[in-house]
Parts: sequence; C-alpha cells; structure tokens
Amino acid sequence: MKSEYSVLKELNSDGVVPFAEIERKGNMAKGNAKHTYNRLKEKDVIKRVSITCKKLSIRYNSVIIIEIKNQNAFWNSRERFLEYLLEEKSSAYSDRFVLVGDINMPEGVILIMPVFSEGDADLAIEELTKFVNGISTYQLIITEVLLGCIPYRKFDKMYTSQYEQLINLYKKEQKKQEDYGS
Repeated sequence: MKSEYSVLKELNSDGVVPFAEIERKGNMAKGNAKHTYNRLKEKDVIKRVSITCKKLSIRYNSVIIIEIKNQNAFWNSRERFLEYLLEEKSSAYSDRFVLVGDINMPEGVILIMPVFSEGDADLAIEELTKFVNGISTYQLIITEVLLGCIPYRKFDKMYTSQYEQLINLYKKEQKKQEDYGS
C-alpha cells in the first residue's frame, strides 16, 4: 500500500517523473515503482495519463448552470448537446469545459469553462441555447480558488462518459481509442 501511495503521489505531482526518482523518494527497491504503476493500471486505478496546466492566461472561470425546464425537449436535443461538449475548442491549452457535470442529473447540468477572452462564456451560452431545447441558463464567475486548483487540461474526449453515451445511446460510430499506456 505504501508503494502505491508513493507512485500515485509522485505521478500526481509530476506526471513524467522517472520511476527511479519515485523509488528514491519512496525508499523503494529498484523496479518496484514500475511494477506498482503497472499493477495500478491493471486494477484500473490509473486509467490514463492526463496533463494539467496550472498557469494559463485565463481571465476568470465561468460556471454555466443549465436548468432543464422541459425534460422531453431537452432529451430530444441531448445528442447534439453531447456532440457540442466533445467538439474541440480553438484553445491549444485547455478543453472548452474543465468540468461537465451532466451524468444522471435530472434537473440540470453544470459546466465550468476557462475564459481566455471576454465574451467566451457568453458565446458558449448562445451556442448552447441555439440547439439545446427546454433549458434556461445562468452564469456565475469564479475569480479565485481558495483551496486546490481547477484542472485545466487537454483531454482525449474518447475516454469521457459523454463520448460513451453517444456510442451507447445514440449508436454513433466508435473511433479507435489511443492506447496511452504503451
């Protein structure tokens, strides 16, 4: 258990730290960090590598709250909503939304997005309300995070639950997923 904690702690701090460095810091035998890493992957504790960025030129973060007013109208447009969530944004640094809280939420959805330029959040709300029916939206602004950080990252969206739903519920053709473990 100590070796698992050491590997997870060090990789969480620096995703490219050499196994030898993890072994040194955790007082582990040679080869133990890599063995532990592989065991954690087999147990699905580690699913993929995800690089997060802590220092981006973000003006603020926007919380977009989507309240579902008409369930039938929303569910009839949900496929397009999921596709929108998975579309690539022009930013090379971060996904359009750093949090998508939409799984099994009967009354609404919460999105958190980094705002790089004034108007980004307003444009996202405008786009959402164009093709997602039966909703109303509200916006909150996060100006400071008191504890921890918001995980800005570029993430392979083929590993998200939204992509899984497009495949399973809407019978979209599944693309070949990248194997990041090799």
